[in-house]
Amino acid sequence: MSYAEVVDAVGRERLMENAFLQELFGEREARVRADAEARGRAEGEARGRAEGEARGRAEGEARGRAEGEARGEARGEARGRLASERELCLEAIANNHPGLLAAARPVVETCSDTTLLKKWIFQVPKTTSAAECARLLGLTN
Repeated sequence: MSYAEVVDAVGRERLMENAFLQELFGEREARVRADAEARGRAEGEARGRAEGEARGRAEGEARGRAEGEARGEARGEARGRLASERELCLEAIANNHPGLLAAARPVVETCSDTTLLKKWIFQVPKTTSAAECARLLGLTN
């Protein structure tokens, strides 16, 4: 074998080794790149899911808080209206038939029917006697 043939054979061998190494490193690089992409995709999905859940939770809490406040305000207004109607009714009784006030107070204070309270508020001043007022309030038959 001549020197040229030996150099040619060694060169080919090295070229083959290089091709093998390039293929090996190419596959490894491709695997590393694919792993990094998969990791990045998983992290992105997890971050997106967490942000979405947090945003959804915050929006739900805000909506729930607003609904709760609105319900609370409505209940408070209704209670306030009921209390003022009871007070007006007791005032009408005290102004028109003060002798009935002690007997009428428990009936008026336990009444939760705003329509009935309004009726009493407007009708008590129109009654001409304590007996008529007592019948109106259901204190007597």
